[in-house]
Amino acid sequence: MSIDIDINIPGYTLIKEIGAGGMAKVYLGMQTLLERQVAIKILHQQLSAESDEFKKRFFVEGRVLAKLQHENIVSIIDIGEADGMLYMAMEYVENGTLTDWLKNQELTTDQAIQICSKVGLALHATHMQNIVHRDLKPSNILLRDINTPLLTDFGIARQTDIEEGLTQTGHIIGTLQYMSPEQIRGMHVDHRSDIYALGLMFYRLLVGQLPFTANSQYDLFRMQCEDAPPPLPPQLADLQPVMDAMLAKDPDDRVQSCLEFCKALQNLSITSEDYATELEGATRVYDSSQINAASFSSRRQTESYSEQFSNRTDTRKSGGSEQSRTLDGQQGEAGSDASKKSPMFGKPLKVALITLLAIAVIGTGTIVTMKFMPEPPVEVAVVDEKTAAEIEMLLESADFFLEEGPLINAGPSHAVAGYERVLTLQSGNPRAIQGLKTALEKILANIQSDIDSGDKKAARQLIQLAEQYYPGNEDLTELREKTDG
Repeated sequence: MSIDIDINIPGYTLIKEIGAGGMAKVYLGMQTLLERQVAIKILHQQLSAESDEFKKRFFVEGRVLAKLQHENIVSIIDIGEADGMLYMAMEYVENGTLTDWLKNQELTTDQAIQICSKVGLALHATHMQNIVHRDLKPSNILLRDINTPLLTDFGIARQTDIEEGLTQTGHIIGTLQYMSPEQIRGMHVDHRSDIYALGLMFYRLLVGQLPFTANSQYDLFRMQCEDAPPPLPPQLADLQPVMDAMLAKDPDDRVQSCLEFCKALQNLSITSEDYATELEGATRVYDSSQINAASFSSRRQTESYSEQFSNRTDTRKSGGSEQSRTLDGQQGEAGSDASKKSPMFGKPLKVALITLLAIAVIGTGTIVTMKFMPEPPVEVAVVDEKTAAEIEMLLESADFFLEEGPLINAGPSHAVAGYERVLTLQSGNPRAIQGLKTALEKILANIQSDIDSGDKKAARQLIQLAEQYYPGNEDLTELREKTDG
């Protein structure tokens, strides 16, 4: 691809475009003094100019990457701003992504185990820094070679100890096909959401397709939150208990760290003996600094999966026959208790979504019942590639405003306006519909807060703005009556 951007980054020369996303484009570049190729990620100029908050988010990603020194995490070289645009220089990995590889050929079982265990170790190092990736998928795995995956794209990562305010409960963020149930429902997300995504990717690499596929996003929502994954093929039965433990619907029932997942793999007969030895050495460095699930607000009190895994009989070491090892007390098949049990998610999805949307905690604890309920699934309009790219950029912008503000104002740049614009381009877009509902919840909360603090003028002004986008909304009408008193 040719260069379609006019920017002069001191010390670098752009060569060609090699990738693009909703918030940025990636170029192959040359670091002039060292004469080495680099990947340069440049934030879209529109986003850089719209809000200083976008700059903060971009630099957050840079700081996240700078903290993570691991052989299976892409290295950051530089970050800065040039000609009004933000850029990040990273190591260039010429073999592309795991997605690119899968377009041409599937992986062997041994390759799938190696890739996912190494990505698991990279995620464990990430989680030890209190960072949750939140968007793990094959397109975010670069390949130095087929046995050396590199975790990348921390654009929506969250540092749990210092950035709790950046992503609020009720906001859905990530890639739906690889989202955990709690992520889909806009609930609190911790490192165990990454474990679920790793399980989905592991399943995809082993079987050749994801466990959940559907013709509509609504159906995919439901399947991710309620359905047990199909069982692995018989030749992979040795991996079934591990898969069940990764894809449990309730985070408390999952493997509680990626390290436990890697240790489980090293004890399976399906893992080659040479790689099991290599993996044992890679996991040993963490033995003195085990991840403490309690520090991630885990409520799971049962025996750890690592203890269960350690109780296996290893035929390689015991001199036993070709017998597969299974978790003690568990059946090696899909739909085991671990994958089905979900007290946190026991309600059917529709009821749970209605519950989430129907109740908002306002101001100092006042509970207000919402008058809107989720609409039945609607047909999503088909759009061309150019429009789809525009929609993605608008959604990224609106999602950011939903997190950081403004939710709504008199100008054109706010969350509600962004989602409205998306719906004019693509009727039925579920992300925009959900965004408008979440924005309204937050707007109602802000209005109630203004009323509780005695600032009825500010409340009336916000109501007036909101009524332009949500005409006839009964909650707004009720709050307006409170300001008139």
